[in-house]
Amino acid sequence: METKRARLFLDANILFAAQLRALLLALAENGTIDVHWSDDVQREWAEALAAKRPELAASIVRAQAAMADAFPEAAVQNYKHRVAQFELPDPDDRHVVAAAASAACPIILTFNLRDFPDAALTPHGLIAMHPDTFLAGLMSADAKSLVFAAATARDLLKNPAIAPDRYLANLARLGLEKTALLLAAYQDAI
Repeated sequence: METKRARLFLDANILFAAQLRALLLALAENGTIDVHWSDDVQREWAEALAAKRPELAASIVRAQAAMADAFPEAAVQNYKHRVAQFELPDPDDRHVVAAAASAACPIILTFNLRDFPDAALTPHGLIAMHPDTFLAGLMSADAKSLVFAAATARDLLKNPAIAPDRYLANLARLGLEKTALLLAAYQDAI
């Protein structure tokens, strides 16, 4: 019996860090999760990263092109008419909820949980979840898939190559402390 894959809408802050982005895309590629984003989200993370690290501008363009090629169904369209339906602490985040609802993604993966309160999301069948909570739960349910995805993601990050222990330390530094701790038991496979 095939288990139902989690449908995730990825907020811009999730796509910002290459290591987290690579891990989630590896999970999507191996069929563990379905990922979605919008052009607005793609623009947000690209502009934020380019502002912080201008030397990565060409890499950002290549990453976005690779994401579009690998996951053409991930880009959510026709959601802007729904933006006004949602009330959030920061009105600039309403496009995220509109796109997630339009794509029938019940989970918005974000580091900014306070910007997506349950009271605003629950009536629409949505929840906001921290990536560490999601990945630690996935580790409990399907450790093999997460370990495989972590190994795949680490292998993709070759400029420079990253040792498994450093990869896990970087995940923890990104705010994925529980996930890094759980993956440490499988460090030899990563």
